[in-house]
Amino acid sequence: MTTLLEYATTQFPNHITDDDGGDKVLTDHTAVAHVVGSANAAELVQRVQRVLPKVEVASVMVRPNDATLVPQGGEDPEGVVDLPYRRVAASSIAGGAVVGAIVGVVVGLITGSPMAGFIAGGFGAVLGGMIAAIAGGGARLAGERGWDQPHAPDHTVAVVAAFATSEDEAMEAARVMDEVGPYEVRIVSSDGAWHSPNT
Repeated sequence: MTTLLEYATTQFPNHITDDDGGDKVLTDHTAVAHVVGSANAAELVQRVQRVLPKVEVASVMVRPNDATLVPQGGEDPEGVVDLPYRRVAASSIAGGAVVGAIVGVVVGLITGSPMAGFIAGGFGAVLGGMIAAIAGGGARLAGERGWDQPHAPDHTVAVVAAFATSEDEAMEAARVMDEVGPYEVRIVSSDGAWHSPNT
């Protein structure tokens, strides 16, 4: 059984959580919304309580930690954690050089052909560079920001939960939450696994 506080801590590691109802255990049909700002969270809690008075509602406030790095202008302004672009680039270059050299030398020695080693080393460098860029933090820059955390650096994020007793009740709570604002809304089970309301 996962509590709301434990869920919030796994979704927002290394953040400060204010426990206001976080000791409540998630049901198998808990509707959860990630809301930026405490005023928006209070409005959402009131709305869900007004529309679904039988459903218990609680929230946990997640506050950002102080910055551990001094910003120097190359940071990703939309990320949860400051990630300088140069770190991803440096990881990619270093990883590509190391993997390319190893693959090139090994293939060149095995085949006895410097040209085959050069070609294989080039492919190895490209693949090594991509893998090193991902390992160096580049995964966070992919697509729609691959991690599932809301990206509101320097803002308080509230995890608001409606502890529904059935899937239909959870879907109704999710619909109410979605009407209040463009929040990330999920249906979370008692073990912390989640799915989107429409899936």
